Amino acid sequence: PALAQSLKALAANDCKTTFLFAQNGVPFFFPQSEDISDAVRGHKLTSVDPSGALADAVPVSSCLGCALFVCGEIVGDDDSSSSSDVALVVKRTMHGNARERIHIGAPTKDTHLMSKARELVHVLCVANLDAILIETP
Repeated sequence: PALAQSLKALAANDCKTTFLFAQNGVPFFFPQSEDISDAVRGHKLTSVDPSGALADAVPVSSCLGCALFVCGEIVGDDDSSSSSDVALVVKRTMHGNARERIHIGAPTKDTHLMSKARELVHVLCVANLDAILIETP
């Protein structure tokens, strides 16, 4: 809730602020997306935004979503019969065509928001990060 109040202050400037929510899972604004089915539209994701504070603070028209895909493997003791604690190390690795990737998309077809998403993807690619734009159907 405290973060939501700070975001609400940023969103108050006629929605000129664009918010990028990077996460592993469904964003709080998912049920308000344009291409979502009527069965889901309008529902609140209480597991993501229990009090609804984010949904109330940040208009969906200023939100970008970001899914992060990281390639890696856990390297460590493979003796599964051991009950002792095992120190594990996660290392970056590439398997075949698997790549680390950043998917960025908008929940609406709003041209201003999509241009912001395109700009962000461009900046990330210039920074040598594998970012792609997911177009809203």
